[in-house]
Amino acid sequence: MLNQRGSATPEQRVGATPGDAARDFTAEAPNELWLTDITEHRTREGKLYLCAIKDVYSNRIVGWAIDSRMKARLVGAAIEIAVARRGVDVAGCIVLSDRGSQFRARKVHRALARHGLVGSMGQVGSCLLTGQCDVAVAA
Repeated sequence: MLNQRGSATPEQRVGATPGDAARDFTAEAPNELWLTDITEHRTREGKLYLCAIKDVYSNRIVGWAIDSRMKARLVGAAIEIAVARRGVDVAGCIVLSDRGSQFRARKVHRALARHGLVGSMGQVGSCLLTGQCDVAVAA
């Protein structure tokens, strides 16, 4: 699919699969749809970044990672923790994120592929994903 100028669409450039979750934040079973986001937390010693992964079916955080830098390794660590904590086959699970550079990194795409997870990115400017994940992190 090419845009009007004949170049690749943003989805093709970042490897996103638009429409997999299609803004439908429901799941029929565990490990069907995970939402992920990164939040910044200020502490006395400086900033910390939390990447959380929420299973939509159980409405629980299944994976998380904390780091002093907002890098792709933060997302990769959260994915590895989520997969380890679920203890079952997670292949085919859609992992929906925003379009942040951390989620578009090769390191993250390799982690998704290693476990058979399907990466999907929300639409540009959509606050629905962030709201869904932030509510879970704050709770």
